[in-house]
This record gives sequence, structure tokens and C-alpha cells, in this order.
Amino acid sequence: MKKWDIIKTIIYPIFAIIIFIFHESFIGYLSYLVSSIMLLYSIEGIIKSIIKRDLLIHMTSFYGDFLVFILGLVLLIFINDETQFESVAVIWGTWVILRESKELFEATETIFKKGYGLFNISESIIVIVYSILLIINPVEHHVHAHIILLGIELILDVLFPIINKRIEISINRIKEKRNQKL
Repeated sequence: MKKWDIIKTIIYPIFAIIIFIFHESFIGYLSYLVSSIMLLYSIEGIIKSIIKRDLLIHMTSFYGDFLVFILGLVLLIFINDETQFESVAVIWGTWVILRESKELFEATETIFKKGYGLFNISESIIVIVYSILLIINPVEHHVHAHIILLGIELILDVLFPIINKRIEISINRIKEKRNQKL
């Protein structure tokens, strides 16, 4: 898994920079952008499930990722016409809400167990609100904002684990110092 984390730490910011530079150009190729991201996330989830051998324990995660993979393929192969712009936006918004709700649950669990994770929760809530707007009104303005948000989210996917690890190390050091004083 460490190799994937290193690869992800390099690839995600590169994708984010490409998105920031060419964000206006992606509107015409929305189905390709969304399907690529869906395929990337689903393949990562499937590989993690296989490596961790979670197939029997967490089947819903594996099958959820597998269904997202199928949906990403459908978007990539069948929905690439500009006239189906709204369909892509609604599928994207729905998928992001489902994905962020899982991350919101994990962040809430982290807060209760370890005492940190507020940044993760706030990011998930903001993304869910933007996704709801995207579903309710799938116009170019909301899609454009969501594309920018996607670039930010790719960077945060790399930064949050690093930040959380640093916070965890700091909390553990503080606890050790308190235990030594007692």
C-alpha cells in the first residue's frame, strides 16, 4: 500500500494542476473527465480491497467500487455527447455525494476515536452541498465550480492523510509527556 500512496501523492497533484490550468476546456469533455476520475477512484478501492483481503469482511465496499467502475465505463463509452451534459452532471453529483458520505462517516469516526478530523468533515460537507447544487441545477456554472472543486479535492486527498498523521504524532507525543510527568 505504501507504493500506491507514493504514486497517489505524485499523480493526484499533477491531475489537480492539469484541472486548474485547463478547467474551462474540460466542460466540453465532461463525461471523459468524470469517467476517468470515477475509474481511478474505483480501481483504487478495488485494489485496496483485494490487497487487504477485505472482500468477505467488507463486501459492500468492494462491490460499491465495482459498480462505480461499471458506471465510469458507461460514462466513458456511451455518454460522450454534449447534449447529455445534464446526465453526466447528475451522475457525477450523485456519485460524489455517496463517496463523500462514506468519507464523512470515516471523519466522524476519527473525531470520536482520535480527537481530530474536523478539516475532513468540513471538506466533505462543502463537497456534498456543491454536489446537491449540481444535481438540482446541472448548469455550466455549477459544473465549472465542481471541476475546480475536484482539483482542490485531489490535492486534499493527498494532504489530509499527511496532516492527520502529523496531528496523530503530535497528540501521541503530548500524551507521552503527560504520562511521564505522572
